[in-house]
Amino acid sequence: MKSIKFFLTVFGFFFCSLTPMAVVMAVDNYVDVYSGLYRFVHLIAILNSATNFIIYGVMNKQFRHAFLKTSALARCGTYFCRQAGGSVGVAGKAGTSMHQSFNATSFAVG
Repeated sequence: MKSIKFFLTVFGFFFCSLTPMAVVMAVDNYVDVYSGLYRFVHLIAILNSATNFIIYGVMNKQFRHAFLKTSALARCGTYFCRQAGGSVGVAGKAGTSMHQSFNATSFAVG
């Protein structure tokens, strides 16, 4: 049931963001459309990609945890911060390179 709700949400946002663009393009074949309107619906269509990221973050707990684990938004001292003794990698171990830390991090989404 969760996957159906997730799919319908993503598809709903996709449909609502791309339908105005399709309508404006269809109307533009018969009547000249104001360029400001064309730019606006194009922007809405592009913003669909940004909403997908937000939808994943809100609806998927594993995605949210993996994002926080690998982002600079995580608390200082554990992720992406420099300590007096040297740099700290993503995994929080001094002397660990970023490449090694990313290989050890799980990015399970589902």
